[in-house]
Amino acid sequence: MIGRAIGFLVSWFFRVLGAVFVLSLIWVIAYRFLPPPMTWLMARDSVDGRKVQYTWVPLTAMSRSLPRAVIGAEDANGSHRRKDAIGIAWVEHQVMG
Repeated sequence: MIGRAIGFLVSWFFRVLGAVFVLSLIWVIAYRFLPPPMTWLMARDSVDGRKVQYTWVPLTAMSRSLPRAVIGAEDANGSHRRKDAIGIAWVEHQVMG
């Protein structure tokens, strides 16, 4: 009796685990081709009552340094480094168009 119940629970656990894996894979593939409708920061601002307004820009319309600066800022260890990296990339984007 106990063995059968454990088998049932294990079976359901792996079904749920498989469903989560498949749904996350579909989510990643969808975001490869579609822009995300909202980010976590946008959702937070919306919940706080702030107006959220955005325009998605393709990577080809940005300076090549801007995405690198954002990634570097995420990996940096100091807040002053983050501001410097993003600021330099933003200035370059403004100058180069």
